[in-house]
Amino acid sequence: MSQEIARVTRGGITECILRGDVVVVDSKGSILYFHGDPRKEAFIRSAAKPLQTLEVFRRGAAEKYGFSSGELSIMCGSHYGEEFHTQTVEGILKKIGLSQEELKCGKVHSMKPSIAAKQLKSGIEPSSLFSCCSGKHSAMLSICKSMGWESEGYYREEHPVQQGILETVAHMSGMKKRDINIGIDGCGVPVFSMPIYNMALAYAKFSVGRDPVYGEWSRKIYDAMAVAPEMLAGTRGFCSDLTRSAGGKLVAKLGADGVYCIGIRDLGIGIALKIESGGVRCIPPVVMEILKKLKLLDREQEMELTRYKVLPNKNHLGDEVGQVFSSVDLKPYL
Repeated sequence: MSQEIARVTRGGITECILRGDVVVVDSKGSILYFHGDPRKEAFIRSAAKPLQTLEVFRRGAAEKYGFSSGELSIMCGSHYGEEFHTQTVEGILKKIGLSQEELKCGKVHSMKPSIAAKQLKSGIEPSSLFSCCSGKHSAMLSICKSMGWESEGYYREEHPVQQGILETVAHMSGMKKRDINIGIDGCGVPVFSMPIYNMALAYAKFSVGRDPVYGEWSRKIYDAMAVAPEMLAGTRGFCSDLTRSAGGKLVAKLGADGVYCIGIRDLGIGIALKIESGGVRCIPPVVMEILKKLKLLDREQEMELTRYKVLPNKNHLGDEVGQVFSSVDLKPYL
């Protein structure tokens, strides 16, 4: 069962105890370390995006449209809707000859409150380009164009785009399609439920890039994420800062409601975690503690990411009234 993974204090008193599960897996499927239940089932949410982007290569869209590293990276990202993000998504749509009206991810403001507040103050209307999933949806539309499929309903489970993605996710996660429970994500597309073990396995296989079918494509997407980490989240976003500071050693991706996945290329391992409550604010300290225990960051990289080790618990005046810190206890799997 899930175990304590983080605490939130206020005035020196523990106010919240958060529980969760972690697993570290190698590309051959062996569990190396764990915390809580290594078979905890959860929806992978947006942490699936790098796996979903493999379809862009499998269906020939990457080669046909010559997508840049930034464009491939934003397909994997949950971006903040900053100007460089929206311009990148517009660039993808221009290459495939479609407009933002074709995106069916919902018209919203930025997922980052501070950016959304500025958009509202400036009178900027909600837009599908601001959706954190507009890169992924553009990727799906590029597959439709490359394959000559009708783009109408591209986001529905029965569409060939989604059926192909399911095949790819099943292959990479070591699961059978029939064993993957499917729900609908916040942006309207199918989302996959699986044990965090299989999420970690997928990231291990993705990162090492040796799969006989998807290996070369995995390496190209991994490289794109490492080269353009600003597309994974945005300015002062944890996924972006962690991937950038690691310098190609790892790639990291958040999934909504408390999911986080990391792939480490040279070691061929994947890490997956799920916060039971679905909260995400404790994820950076938990991830930093996991990486420290596994000795995956050098001293300089740890220094660059110091602000994520312990987060301030702030009130509405911006005063620090407590802290958010990790209590994860990673154990070897014997």
